[in-house]
Amino acid sequence: MILRFAAPPPPRPFFQERIQSVYQLRPYQQIAVDSTIRYFQKSRDPAVLVLPTGAGKSLVIAELARIAKGRVLVLAHVKELVEQNHGKYESYGLDAGIYSAGLDRKDKGSKVIFGSIQSVARAGDDLFKSFSLLIIDECHRVSIEEDTQYAQVIKRLRLINPSLCVLGLTATPYRLGLGWIYQFNHRGLMRTSEQRFFKKCIYDLTLSYMIQNKYLTPPIKIDSPVASYDFSSLKLKGESFKLSEIEHVLKDQERVTPGIIANIIEMARDRAGVMIFTSSVRHAEEIMTHLPSELSAMVVGDTASHERDLIIKRFKEKNLKFLVNVSVLTTGFDAPHVDLIAILRPTESVSLYQQIVGRGLRLAPGKKDCLILDYTGVCTGCQATLVDNDKKLKEAMSLKDAHVMRPDSMQFDKTYDKKGNARIEVKYYDYDGEFLREFFYMNNPGDYRAFYYNFMRMHLRIPERKVDIRSADDVLQQKDLFRVPMFVIARKKNYYWEIREKIFE
Repeated sequence: MILRFAAPPPPRPFFQERIQSVYQLRPYQQIAVDSTIRYFQKSRDPAVLVLPTGAGKSLVIAELARIAKGRVLVLAHVKELVEQNHGKYESYGLDAGIYSAGLDRKDKGSKVIFGSIQSVARAGDDLFKSFSLLIIDECHRVSIEEDTQYAQVIKRLRLINPSLCVLGLTATPYRLGLGWIYQFNHRGLMRTSEQRFFKKCIYDLTLSYMIQNKYLTPPIKIDSPVASYDFSSLKLKGESFKLSEIEHVLKDQERVTPGIIANIIEMARDRAGVMIFTSSVRHAEEIMTHLPSELSAMVVGDTASHERDLIIKRFKEKNLKFLVNVSVLTTGFDAPHVDLIAILRPTESVSLYQQIVGRGLRLAPGKKDCLILDYTGVCTGCQATLVDNDKKLKEAMSLKDAHVMRPDSMQFDKTYDKKGNARIEVKYYDYDGEFLREFFYMNNPGDYRAFYYNFMRMHLRIPERKVDIRSADDVLQQKDLFRVPMFVIARKKNYYWEIREKIFE
């Protein structure tokens, strides 16, 4: 069944005259609030705000709830988000209720109520009185199907107030198998001609804007080595992979896991907080056997609530360094000190990938970047733990799409891409004059750190030497400090070879 609503009545004034906020919004947060006010002054069609993870959706929600006329209901799908949004609202001296069985509270009379969709959908009629604004966090979960909990709640609210305003917030305005969750954006573009519950995106903000303007920590993606899982045989079942098939793949490749975890531990030496994402409980248990037990913990779907809360508390207090989780903690989890994300699960969608990476992008004192280690690349035939150079070469040579070069020399050049961005081009030549190459952009501090992790730390002739690299010209002037690898291993990617691993003496 498809959810269809009768045309809402003409809009009437909905927000109060602007009262001085008790807290200072960032410029983009204020624009999001102002865009919402302008929109609902003219329309009652459901609308969306798109704000990346770490943009402070809780603050936008708090400000809109504060200035709204009438009662406000804020819904989320997990208790962590309910608690987080409620806590942010009350931290500024504002009172609100909670309606969530998971938080053991069922307040009904407050002007503003933060609730879980599961509990609110089962609530009695006395909860649904006189709401004028419904805010849905993580609203990409809302569909037009009539039998969903969101649809049932919205129907009950509109029976009492046909002029109800419905606002959704999300960092990922698309769903696998569906596409865009709204029809039009504020620039006038049509995203889809198909029916959607949300008619318009009234404001959106990009992740790149947040990073460039220093609202988020720069992510540095480290290319996975040859040692990675091969999930290429998996086929999507609807909007996700079948767990039994993931289990089968991981079981076949379980000898790869020790090498991967050893690499994570090595990369985490100077890191404060590490989150490891996998999709199988059995796999998570296997991972735990290779991590330092006194610094590690695991959270899965059926972890008892009190135990989960204790583990998260210890992790946030930095008494734990490694947190392994299975299909949880991708939303509603805020631990700003996380500065390494390790992905050991196949990600079904861009939105899920962004949610995972977003766990490490929040700002924190002393935090300069966040390493993103992805071990889900194609690695056909790689069935053994890669623990030394001989094995790395043997495994690479057994791969049909791998190319192993023994370079004779290494050449550095400063080049520019089509947009005029400076980069260092490194070419590795063999004895026959054939070459493999890789590029490193050198335009901002994030680029310099990526160059360090992906090149400098391996190539320095004297590893402990401190080298200050802040431009492509610095690399050219100090190129003699870098050594040529014994072997370079590349993998076929579309129409070119991508360097994935280097082996040194």
